[in-house]
Amino acid sequence: MNKNVKNSEKHTGGSGRRAAGFAFDIALFAIALAALLAIAEIAFRFADIYPPLEKNRTEDFRKGLDIFRIDPDVLIPISMRPGERVSMKATGVSEPIAVRTNNLGMRGADAAREKGAGVYRALIMGDSWTFGEGVKDSETFSARLGEILNRKLAPSGRRAEALNAGYTAGYSPDTYYVYMQQKGFALEPDIVIVASMPVNDLFDISNNDWPEKDARGLPLSVASRMLRINKKGQYGNFENKNADNPIMRPSRFRFLNRLRLNTFYRDLLFRTYYLPYVMKNKSAGGGERQRSGFENMKRLQLAVEGLDAGCRARGVKFLLVLLPAFGYERGKLTVNSTGMAEMENFCRRKGIRTLNLEKEMLKKMRAPEGYDWPRYHITGNGHWNARGHAAAAEAIARAMARYGMIPEK
Repeated sequence: MNKNVKNSEKHTGGSGRRAAGFAFDIALFAIALAALLAIAEIAFRFADIYPPLEKNRTEDFRKGLDIFRIDPDVLIPISMRPGERVSMKATGVSEPIAVRTNNLGMRGADAAREKGAGVYRALIMGDSWTFGEGVKDSETFSARLGEILNRKLAPSGRRAEALNAGYTAGYSPDTYYVYMQQKGFALEPDIVIVASMPVNDLFDISNNDWPEKDARGLPLSVASRMLRINKKGQYGNFENKNADNPIMRPSRFRFLNRLRLNTFYRDLLFRTYYLPYVMKNKSAGGGERQRSGFENMKRLQLAVEGLDAGCRARGVKFLLVLLPAFGYERGKLTVNSTGMAEMENFCRRKGIRTLNLEKEMLKKMRAPEGYDWPRYHITGNGHWNARGHAAAAEAIARAMARYGMIPEK
């Protein structure tokens, strides 16, 4: 046999064996990876951490809270429809909760558009924490604050109204600013309270555009690159083909939403991918330039400063309430304080009245064995329960008294 042919056969046989060995290694790796993932899923279930998403949940729209709309009078991405009554399904709460929106498109009982004589009116803006995810209309911190103020004002013959504009005015300080200019100040509030969770607001502002601005650079309108509302009144997220979102896409497959591994994956990617993108200008996909964390913080601060200035110009008191993001992992309370110190220092320099609720809530939640998480939060949800809302209302009332914001007569 020709020597070259022998060498060729030897080479071919060696390549085949190497290919077979490589295929075996790949198969072995795939089996080991599948076994590892199965063990991780079992471990998460045994430890009861990273609970699965709703089985039928899709990331397009939030189900069970069909109350949202685009306000025809205010140029912001989201508000609530007036005169609605729905049942809210909240994670960690066994029974659906009745939700009512009033004639002003706010959560709670009806209120006159024009403030009556002898009424001290507080207008409170925020996102899901202010709206009251998982609690009744009467249990939100806005409702509790109204009760406290009414007790304090009773000797003077006056009464208080605490209007819960959570979600009504949008979901971040830039939308609150537009709402106040176009509708809020017409309600004649005596005090405007903004509940801001900086880590959430920085994320929202990073996805908001200001198509029109006033002379100070503040928005006349706000458009979201992420949020949308369908015909049912549910809110959800844009499908952006140019910015592939690795957090959302697996949840299209409903069977994955039943796995705790998927919840772990979403949480991990949010912390390591999206949050750094918001704060440090790391890429989140897509070709267009994203604003840096420094720019987003400046926009957040500009919006808060604009709210305070607008209130001062009209003789209205203003209080910024800073909310930390609480979490619950392995039976321990975790606190995400992103942006809290920067906002507090900024407000101190600008003379903006501020309450850092992290300090107040942690003080209230302390117990001999550590933080008494289940007492103040909805397990598996993270939002305050009724007791947590009551504690927040008490802290806000104390801050108002300290700043002289509660009338004595």
